[in-house]
Amino acid sequence: MTFENKFDYIAIPKGQAPGGPIQASDGSWYLVLPLHMTFREIVEHIRSFRSASPITASEVEETIAMLKQ
Repeated sequence: MTFENKFDYIAIPKGQAPGGPIQASDGSWYLVLPLHMTFREIVEHIRSFRSASPITASEVEETIAMLKQ
């Protein structure tokens, strides 16, 4: 599956920083994440982004455990 087929027409503004939100043509929102991030780093980034503040390592582990269920 190609990027274009998976996400359709996502407009990423020039100079978009990883982690920032972008909006697809259908109105849905996505976060820009670098491909080299580990699953743990992605969970930590998304949790921090949603809470608008840093989170603890135990909160990250708790979220990962919940996702594995």
